[in-house]
Amino acid sequence: MKRLSLCFFILLIASGFCFAGTRYTELTLPTEMQNKEIEDVHVIDSSNIWIVGDGGTVARSTDGQNFTYVDLGFSDAANWRLYSVRFVNDKVGFIVGKYQTTLSRIFKTTDGGTTWSVARTLVSGDIRNVRVRDSNTIFVTNKNYAVGRPGLYKSTDGGANWEGVSSITTGCRKMRWANTSVGWVVGDSGYISKTSDGGSNWSTQTLSDTSGDVQGLTTRGRYRSWVTNYGGGKASLQTTSDGGTTWTAVNTSTSANVEYNGVRLKDNTTGQLWGKNTSAVASISDISDAGSTVTEAWSSSVASSRINDGDFSDDENGWFVGGASSSGILLKRVVDPAITAIVQRERPSQSSVPVGFSGDILIKGGIFLKNPTVSIAGTGITVNETVWENPTQIRLNVTVASSAATGSREVTVQNWDVGIVTSEALTISALPTITSLGQTVLERGYTATLATNPVTVEGTGFGTGFTRDLISFGDGITVLRVLRVSETKLHVALHVASDAATGLKTVSVTNPDGGVAAKSNAVEVVVNTGGPTFSDVGFDGRIYQATWNSEDNRFILTRKPTLLATVEDTAGIDITLFKLFIIPVGTAISADTTYIDIPVSSWVTQETASAGGTTITTKGYISYKFQEDIPAGLSRIILYGQNISKSPSLYTAFIKVPSATAVARALRRRVIFGYRNGRYWRNGDGDLPFMVENDGGTEIPITITTYNIAMEPITITRTLKVGRNKLLFPAARLRRFANGNKLMVIKSGTRVIDTGIMSVFN
Repeated sequence: MKRLSLCFFILLIASGFCFAGTRYTELTLPTEMQNKEIEDVHVIDSSNIWIVGDGGTVARSTDGQNFTYVDLGFSDAANWRLYSVRFVNDKVGFIVGKYQTTLSRIFKTTDGGTTWSVARTLVSGDIRNVRVRDSNTIFVTNKNYAVGRPGLYKSTDGGANWEGVSSITTGCRKMRWANTSVGWVVGDSGYISKTSDGGSNWSTQTLSDTSGDVQGLTTRGRYRSWVTNYGGGKASLQTTSDGGTTWTAVNTSTSANVEYNGVRLKDNTTGQLWGKNTSAVASISDISDAGSTVTEAWSSSVASSRINDGDFSDDENGWFVGGASSSGILLKRVVDPAITAIVQRERPSQSSVPVGFSGDILIKGGIFLKNPTVSIAGTGITVNETVWENPTQIRLNVTVASSAATGSREVTVQNWDVGIVTSEALTISALPTITSLGQTVLERGYTATLATNPVTVEGTGFGTGFTRDLISFGDGITVLRVLRVSETKLHVALHVASDAATGLKTVSVTNPDGGVAAKSNAVEVVVNTGGPTFSDVGFDGRIYQATWNSEDNRFILTRKPTLLATVEDTAGIDITLFKLFIIPVGTAISADTTYIDIPVSSWVTQETASAGGTTITTKGYISYKFQEDIPAGLSRIILYGQNISKSPSLYTAFIKVPSATAVARALRRRVIFGYRNGRYWRNGDGDLPFMVENDGGTEIPITITTYNIAMEPITITRTLKVGRNKLLFPAARLRRFANGNKLMVIKSGTRVIDTGIMSVFN
């Protein structure tokens, strides 16, 4: 077979521009077809393709690349010129052609092309084209019209019986369906006719240029069609966007050598046009600007050759056939594939694989043809298997050595038609490591939260996208939540079951991409000894002393309170882990809640004990002077601590800071309470004394309501004289309260005139 040359790429460089990634490559025809002109190609998909041509020749491909000759099984097949082939499904197909000048036949297969039989013979006919409307309705065109031999035949029973469409009284060449209702048929002398009811009725339309025979036809929807015709010394490309009511010639060649044999639309403005060029040789051109621009993309060097037909498996991949009397042409339009992502098959959100990985990865993209060649740059990664799954996905089974270099890798996919793409969409990642844990002893029943006491895991290479199932602390320990603080730190919320087996446990971290780190004997589960207990929690002296700054127009605390609390735990107290939360009443602690680390300098040890040869602190007190600004209004203070076994305890108290609107009276009217003989009031001391100043000039009745932590009220009534009033809160009423700070509200009628905090210790 003669080699076809002058490829698309060279032509475009010569013309000064380039459509990157698109070119044409010649495929090898079966020996029986190499010196025959090929008339038609039918692309079922990118793998299954049929072609027919002169001499009764037929070939098929099951991979889109290699074609095998198919013998129709007729002794006189060499005398046939086969024009068209179409399949209804994977079993049923039709081929039409002409025997010399005496008759035409419709051939049919019901076994996928293995055997063929004659479905209809048309004496003196010239059947050129077969088109399938649905599985039962098939049409063929007849170029050699005569009375009693119309230009169109149809079958409504899958090709068993055929009848002529009597309204088509012109020889027809091509037919196309836009859908099962709308279709067009074209033929000699500028003829075109349309049906809108599935082929029952036809109406003739008028082209803008009726010179020559209409050779090509394509449709894009029920309203938009393009046709090609040539003859009379010119060729034209014509379009309609209104269903054929009007047609417009968008491109015309006045060269007698040019043939426009066919056209295909990718969208409403671009596509391909084929036939002969001005040098009278086979040519394929790209259409742009809705047909006004036609740029030659490929041409042959074989004299008098032409491209007869083209068909596509998708928007980009197409096959073209043609030739001359002694030379066949079979071309593949080559478009480089695209890689959009490379992910793990079992972890589709992960585009990286860790060292030591063995499994499947998926290359996602487009224009992947069967039997691609895939390679990955660099050493340490082996491709064990390549499986083409569909035009948008290739599956690779790979093994990554534990010594493989980390970082991005180039992945190259090359289709059999030499379309190629390279991408750095794959990353090899290092395994994570665990270097230490912030907490190595966990008691049964212990709960760690992200907000108050997370277990810290430190190491390297922690990826993003962690979920709780990716971290394990062993049997009996449930991971509740995990927060990736950084590449080197994780915070873990967990719960240790009350019956968890005691002893050492292995902690493992699995990165979202599958890389695993494990640290044996990382934590120990021990019997619960309970957390530390808090008592005598309160504030020294007045809660606040305030001045009004008129320049800044704000209330300033000039003396911030000191928090006092006694802490005890016979198992030993970890004095480094005390925290203080200040949050508005009614607000819960969350992972975003900020806290104060109470410094060790605020701790005073009172009692110690000996345990295992070491001295442990069993009792002491905290005296922490606030350095932080406390929000105006009523706040909840939560004191948090742990014993040396990491068992936590919480204690809740209240503190109130006046708002700016209360400043006008805050400096003149104060509630002072909680003292007796220079110390806090306790049960057994008698009634609780407190002082309230009345600067209103007259006596007023008041109600005094005190709330416990559950906001349950206890109310007494009193009368305030003018000036300072020393009042007593009945001790019997106070004994209903648990230890801690209690909110006090003083009202005159319904008007709140002051609030305060009192401390109760039982």
